[in-house]
Amino acid sequence: MASCSQTSKKHSKLGIAYAKQALQESLKDKSLHNVVSENKLLIPDSSTAIQVLEPVLFRIYGRENIVKQRPYERYLIDHYWVVSGTLPEDWVGGTFMIIMDARNSQVIRLTHGR
Repeated sequence: MASCSQTSKKHSKLGIAYAKQALQESLKDKSLHNVVSENKLLIPDSSTAIQVLEPVLFRIYGRENIVKQRPYERYLIDHYWVVSGTLPEDWVGGTFMIIMDARNSQVIRLTHGR
């Protein structure tokens, strides 16, 4: 496989063939020069979790809807971020809940109540 290092100011592209090869190798052997680990948190703190999750929530449920659900509840439980919206006590409606693996940022659950 070709190296990703660059020695000149000219930017070159590796191309789709390289990308496909890298994908296949990575799917076959997850230990290949990988910072993602079962023991290391890629998303270690709640502010980073929110920065990763909000764009997903905004795209699916709308920015205005999600912003109204601030402040968020955020809990790191057994390497998973469980984040949900809140509503003022006198409001009627549901909130989002999203669960993300803090080790690799994979969303494993996304829902919104009514």
